[in-house]
Amino acid sequence: MSGGLVEDRISVLHIITRLDPGGSAENTLLACHHLAARGWDAGLASGPGWTGRDAEAGGVDLPVTLIPQLRRDPSPLADLRALWQIYRLLRRERPDVLHTHSAKAGILGRWAGFFAGVKHIVHTPHGHVLYGYARGPRNWAYLLAERMTAPITHRLVALSEGERRESAAARIGTLEKWVVIPSGVDLTGIEPRVRLPQPSAPLRVGVVARLEHVKGVDVLVEASAMLAASGAPPFEVLVWGEGREQEALVALSQRLGTAGLVRFVGTAEPVARFLDGLDVYAQPSRNEGMGRALVLAQGAGLPIVASRVCGIPDVVRDGETGILVEPGDPAALAAGLERLLADPGRRDRYAAAARSWVLSDDETGFPRFSVEAMLWRLEGLYRRLAG
Repeated sequence: MSGGLVEDRISVLHIITRLDPGGSAENTLLACHHLAARGWDAGLASGPGWTGRDAEAGGVDLPVTLIPQLRRDPSPLADLRALWQIYRLLRRERPDVLHTHSAKAGILGRWAGFFAGVKHIVHTPHGHVLYGYARGPRNWAYLLAERMTAPITHRLVALSEGERRESAAARIGTLEKWVVIPSGVDLTGIEPRVRLPQPSAPLRVGVVARLEHVKGVDVLVEASAMLAASGAPPFEVLVWGEGREQEALVALSQRLGTAGLVRFVGTAEPVARFLDGLDVYAQPSRNEGMGRALVLAQGAGLPIVASRVCGIPDVVRDGETGILVEPGDPAALAAGLERLLADPGRRDRYAAAARSWVLSDDETGFPRFSVEAMLWRLEGLYRRLAG
């Protein structure tokens, strides 16, 4: 990667804490491959965890630089070393735009960029951690660091209007400094669900989530027990995902007597196929910057029951494509699910509206949550900053 504007070639360096299975890594890679394919001078740096497979995706030769000391967990000595490694990288490459992603890379990368004299610094947190996560000194440290780093950041990118509004209210930058660029979701292969009526078969409720506290799968397990006791139509709950909370969730299901009702199916089945077998999609998150799975589920023509938190109301239209309920409330979630399970007409209306909504074009001329719309907005942001 070489710095400077040459015949409108803008050099952009992306830095992310780690490339792991998740929306932040996926969208960062998509952006880098797209820019490189379009002739931009694009580069990517990451902490340990990336593989050659990541660099080769999309058939584009994408330079990936490893930052050995860039790690997710706090480590003062490693963090100082990572700051120095990023600073040296930036002094060598001299990008026109530095775009950081996620918390650790965002803090260290932006300060390294400031000291290295990078002219344009952009940061995407990929959802804030202001609530819904474990509280305590770590969260306060994050909030303080974000408030201190926002002034040296030229643009902050939120995935939704809800994230933008809540972040600015927490005094992380100003509303004017924030721009909204939804995470691009590839809906290729996602078709409206086709499931032949089977009167004796239970209706299927499903969720796609990392099995961690913030995703609220425990709330869904508790709601399932309430639904079973309420006389709702026959149903079963399928959980697609893995994570640190899996053993605790299985134990909770056994304790509540829903072990035969709630099934943890892992991640072997492709998400598109998993969604095709559902009747209702649930997202009980305690916090969600946007909710990529919600876009996929609506693209598959599924009615939604989800928490009314952060960016979810920007993705799910309450009363049109789904039902929004208060987070962390199993009774409210159970009531929302029962309304859909007991009303096939409502399920069909919401399902049709859901797919129409996520496939409708916005001001970019592309479907509002598409990869193309995200990339159109990113290119525009970089050009405004650099040119």
